[in-house]
Amino acid sequence: MLGIIIKDFYESFCIRKNLFGFIFSYLFLIFVIYGVRNVSGLVLLIVLALPMTSVSPLQYSMEQDEISKFDKKLLTFPLTRKEIVFSKISSTYIFALLSNLVFSLPIVFVYIYCFGVINLSIGLWIFFLGIIMTLVMLPINNIGFFLLGNKKGTILYMIILVIVTLFYIYGNIILKIGNEFMNPSVHIIIISLLVSIILNIIGYYVCVKIYTHKNS
Repeated sequence: MLGIIIKDFYESFCIRKNLFGFIFSYLFLIFVIYGVRNVSGLVLLIVLALPMTSVSPLQYSMEQDEISKFDKKLLTFPLTRKEIVFSKISSTYIFALLSNLVFSLPIVFVYIYCFGVINLSIGLWIFFLGIIMTLVMLPINNIGFFLLGNKKGTILYMIILVIVTLFYIYGNIILKIGNEFMNPSVHIIIISLLVSIILNIIGYYVCVKIYTHKNS
């Protein structure tokens, strides 16, 4: 199982085109940070943009597996289908954790201590919302890739990204929901955390069901 996770990370970060893609994405992210110094921009980055990238290891590994036919060879390994699925999606959760700690949290601190647009409590609240959004989007994106494969899954991924972004822009400009981010609620925190955990458990078993059906 560990070997599959390492392979997926190698394909995500050591293959040149994938590495360049990550570098370009995060250079663009730095440009956005310096260009949009307000709460709406921070929420767009932490709660929408970065959570959507967490599925990248699964996307890149599926692309390489389809090219090399490794997905067929994987079935000959002494692993159950549940273990294979667990290994594949584990890379997305590990990457999500690292992304939140290495990118999201420092960005929040930049907006707090360098730009001065929010205080610490609001910054941590937005960071928490980013974690919740990550936990919500991961099972959805994982299911999409397991169900549709790399090419169609990528198309679905882009559609979801556009829809979520447009919904946020509409809500922020027309409905002024951005103000709600200034009023964290303990009840909302607990409920959203529980819902996201349940969603991820369901997502895992759905991925197992899809993978088993496609490889039965």
